[in-house]
Amino acid sequence: MRKRRRLLSRHDIRHIYWLAKNAAKQLLLGNVGEAKEAIYFIRVHLKYDSEIKKDVFGMRVYRMNECDCVCAKSEEEAKDFYMDAVGFTSEEVESDFLGEVSLQEGVYDLNDEGGLDWITFEELVTRNRIANPYIISSTDY
Repeated sequence: MRKRRRLLSRHDIRHIYWLAKNAAKQLLLGNVGEAKEAIYFIRVHLKYDSEIKKDVFGMRVYRMNECDCVCAKSEEEAKDFYMDAVGFTSEEVESDFLGEVSLQEGVYDLNDEGGLDWITFEELVTRNRIANPYIISSTDY
């Protein structure tokens, strides 16, 4: 049986575009190592779902709506935590819920020089040793 390719979200496509642009820029500047790293992350985004790690320390990431992602052990735990943390009703959470997110997705994080670095959810969970439900990213459009 053939493996099905996962569909790329709008966020994935924007991130792949940014990585490709950054890789080209780094190559023009002569920074081959950084270009290779950007190309590696593009390859990670294009892998099959079955090849991508689903959890770290038993934690998974769920996109609650267009703005927020919650790290939790299960979908139900994520929804319950989010209702308590934000004050939404179960109907609001259910209607906005977008599903599980790959740990290879992530967010831009402010670095020491004032620039932005891409960090995956897997790195965030590992670095911060997240073991309880947590709003791992929040973006206001």
